[in-house]
Amino acid sequence: MAYSKFKLVRGLQKVLSGKLPDFLFPLVEKIRYREWHRLERGEITEIFWPVGAGAKLRLHKDSFLCRPIVRGKFELGERKLLARLLKPGDVFVDVGANIGLFAVIAGKCVGSQGVVLAVEPSLPTCKILQSQLDLNKLQNVKICQVGISKESGELELFQGTNINDTFNSFSPPIWEGEYTPTKVPVITFDSLIAQHLAGRPIRLVKIDTEGWECQVLAGGSIFARPDAPELIIEFCDKALLASASSCEALYNALRSLGYTTFVIDMENGKLQPLNQSREFEYANVFATKSPDRHRNFIVS
Repeated sequence: MAYSKFKLVRGLQKVLSGKLPDFLFPLVEKIRYREWHRLERGEITEIFWPVGAGAKLRLHKDSFLCRPIVRGKFELGERKLLARLLKPGDVFVDVGANIGLFAVIAGKCVGSQGVVLAVEPSLPTCKILQSQLDLNKLQNVKICQVGISKESGELELFQGTNINDTFNSFSPPIWEGEYTPTKVPVITFDSLIAQHLAGRPIRLVKIDTEGWECQVLAGGSIFARPDAPELIIEFCDKALLASASSCEALYNALRSLGYTTFVIDMENGKLQPLNQSREFEYANVFATKSPDRHRNFIVS
């Protein structure tokens, strides 16, 4: 039985790394749904699920993220891109780390000589995040329980219940559910890296802050430098509008900083050029100042 479980996990890891033959995908999908339904029926209380690069998450049915992760599609392309970009010794900053999906993958990719800063302002979410780091035995990931904005100070964070745990936001909630407003400290991105990285170059930054992305960029002079870190950044027009911003404003901010932008394919992680502003119901965008470095993964 233990050996069968081991083979299942190894097979799923191959799926996430794109190494499993296509004809086996339907079987893996069936296994995914079977595990989810067991969880829904209460036959099990949690599942441990491979998410890429040898990392795994402990998932519960009362978490919004559980279903899409178990189905295997949630930000799969972004996870593949992350694993492709990060190398041993790199530095990765995860702004809006939530329960740690990207942080645990990055922790595995950068190794013991690398550093991951997992930035998450919600205390309940940070506790879950810490449990995921413990599960993966990651010592190279540091949790920073703070928000990032254009100025340091204090902001009201709308914290969702478990079922809405992915929608914590500094702007008024736009998704249905229960939220609790809580005052939390915020600092600028410049202050964050000054406090925790001591001049180490940053390879990649992920920014997923439920509409607060422009404020994060505004607090980081590093993003204007020629050697600025590359970005994976969320575009969600509804969330941005709730923060008095928009997809157009975020796109223009990135272009004014000198970034070339690409939409990340949600399944394979390839890059589709984004040469003009667009409204997105939801998408993740890759921003770089060295697009030629990625020409093998750019599609028209």
